Amino acid sequence: MAGILDLREKRDEYESESVLTSGKTLITVRPNFPGPDKRNLHSNFVSFTLCHEIESALGIEAIHRTHDEEGLIFFLLSDMDKVEAKRICTGVEDNHPLGRLADIDVRDAEGTISRNEMGLQSRKCYICDDLAAHCTRSGRHGFDEVSGFFKESVTDYLVSGTMETMIQRLSSFSLLAELCRELGFGCVTVESNGSHKDMDFWTFSRSIRTVAKGFGEIPALGANDFESLRKFGLELEDRMFGATGGINTHKGAIFIYLIMIQGLLESGRYEDIPEEIRRISRPVLEDFGKGSESNGLKAYRQHGILGIRGEAAGGFPKLFGDYLGVLEDGFDLKRLTLSVMSDADDTNVIHRAGIDSLRELQSKARQSLRDASGTGSLDCWCNEKNISTGGSADLVGATVFAHLIKNNYKTLKGEI
Repeated sequence: MAGILDLREKRDEYESESVLTSGKTLITVRPNFPGPDKRNLHSNFVSFTLCHEIESALGIEAIHRTHDEEGLIFFLLSDMDKVEAKRICTGVEDNHPLGRLADIDVRDAEGTISRNEMGLQSRKCYICDDLAAHCTRSGRHGFDEVSGFFKESVTDYLVSGTMETMIQRLSSFSLLAELCRELGFGCVTVESNGSHKDMDFWTFSRSIRTVAKGFGEIPALGANDFESLRKFGLELEDRMFGATGGINTHKGAIFIYLIMIQGLLESGRYEDIPEEIRRISRPVLEDFGKGSESNGLKAYRQHGILGIRGEAAGGFPKLFGDYLGVLEDGFDLKRLTLSVMSDADDTNVIHRAGIDSLRELQSKARQSLRDASGTGSLDCWCNEKNISTGGSADLVGATVFAHLIKNNYKTLKGEI
């Protein structure tokens, strides 16, 4: 408890300093998840989604974030009067499907403005009709009951609406899960830029919103061949570059997700998706006869590595097999990441550090799977060697996406 109180005091100091030095109104978006550690995939998604709602409504961008036991928290500064800003934020809290799962606080140099000052009712408990503050103080509802409601509410949101909407939300959830991993092994995370000097969390968050929106357009695209899908993928890459200022954040993920989504659309059962992916991806093998200078094709010419193209042509057997099995055995993203790194021929690593570094990375990942205490040193090693395990990260996110598809297949296909 002392740790969480210290974090809240530190956050309060940051908020006070921000409004005093800027003279602006500060909006803070934080997940209202129970327990002493609020970091998890569902609470991260809530604050990420609602932050975007506030950004859109107020015409501003988040300026700071923290990721600790209080969860993923966003801070936004606005020139808007705090009363008007609070009116908009309470509208999000009361009307967005995820709004009740977060607290959106508004303050200026004179202090925080409450719902009661706006003439609004205090917020109700998740479980009963009593005031939330009463239930929190009395501990009336147990952690499992409240956290279960929270996660179920997020899941209901993810799989509500049209197929286009569901795909956009599920892909956003999985890409954010990848970004918010505890360790990135050279990749950008919410905590670190890894081995990258040209991108950070904000670069990726803008990209996720752009790319996920594009993924949601695939059902209406009506792509009936691989080349049509590839053409759309190139258009989506252009949108990604527009959002990131020309930085490649999700080029590999775009390739994987497009094929997975098309496989989902053309399947009759969840179990049919790998076979549909094999059929859709057959033309990709023709790339190996071309003179392209992509990292993947360079790796093939120099080392005979088929890379992600070979995985797609085979129906992503590791993703739908071993990787998904690792994830579903406790939903441990760190263990999943290490498992992917231990055997994936990550062409990002080859490009930045060479084939020998890839083999050394795979060996170190296998060792870390046996001895979890070595993961921190492996993360540091990747940063020191200027290695970015971006190809592995794409597969981690895609495995989370496959898990979500598996659990919600019938809803996605309109069968329930």
